[in-house]
Amino acid sequence: MLYILIVNYDSATRLAIRKAAEAKGHIVISEATSAGEARENMLRDGWPSVLITDIMLPDLSGLELAEAIFKRQLPMSVIVTGKSSWHQHIRQAMRSGALDYLVEPFSDCELSAALDQASKRVDQHYEQHRYIYLIKSFFDELENKESDMLMKEQSDLLTCIFHMQEKRRGERKGLLYLLATKWKQELDSRRISFKLVENIESKFEAAAYFRKAAELWIEQVKPLPGQEKSLFIKQSQRYVQERYAEELTLESMVRRLDVSVSYFSKLFKQETGMTFIQYVNYVRIAQAKEVLLCSNQLISATAYSCGFTTVQHFNRAFKKETGMTPNEYRQWLGSLSLQ
Repeated sequence: MLYILIVNYDSATRLAIRKAAEAKGHIVISEATSAGEARENMLRDGWPSVLITDIMLPDLSGLELAEAIFKRQLPMSVIVTGKSSWHQHIRQAMRSGALDYLVEPFSDCELSAALDQASKRVDQHYEQHRYIYLIKSFFDELENKESDMLMKEQSDLLTCIFHMQEKRRGERKGLLYLLATKWKQELDSRRISFKLVENIESKFEAAAYFRKAAELWIEQVKPLPGQEKSLFIKQSQRYVQERYAEELTLESMVRRLDVSVSYFSKLFKQETGMTFIQYVNYVRIAQAKEVLLCSNQLISATAYSCGFTTVQHFNRAFKKETGMTPNEYRQWLGSLSLQ
């Protein structure tokens, strides 16, 4: 059974093709009158097994549409139809990756033979169509996903796509193109600017590009509810609390979490009321207070053990947080113990 998209400006021709295809047990998932409408239908309904397109369309010729599909190695067979029997058109259709060229008026038997050829190719596209279903499901549930789950599911999806065999790199590019166009469609519908990149080669490039799309969605479409902390913020806070004595920078943290600086900084400030560096200093000062309370350790040793690189920086940060220098704080603690 094939899933078919018919692209033809003439309604009578579309109806005739639909009837002939359905009589063979195939399913016509949608119809379109132009290449642009066909594209929108494919983004909404998923890619068909077979595209049957007329050579003459209002916005783009059927040959150009077939060529675009062939170049991106999208997992569908293309059958071109047209009133012209000019040899050059037929030859161009074949060079554009079309499975067949049917001269109008064509018989049901001719269309049936072309669809039989397409059926033999379905197994070759099985894996891609499985990924298409996963991509469609991802976007169908987009508004219901929590931020951290959205990021994780997209990362898992990209990992699966890049695990495709090297010989299927062209198919992988087609899937990445579908994912990119779906994000473009979602963000455009909400008036959020997002540039469509049609050729994404490396895993690193893909991770950065699609992470940016997801971050735009989270930041501008799906704000975090109430006091809920994202997974990123929980992870970063826990890391700081465990590694406060080590060198901690904003750049090293975003690399560790695999998020952008702008996204992490905005989310961290939104969740904690502090910048990341302010939080690092807050944790270090809290630890220094414990040390000053429980030991007679030198101020310099306390500074270094709590992650400060210089005593001067420690003194400034401590006074900013408590209103006292470390020495003054220790003396104040001593006066309390004598009362």
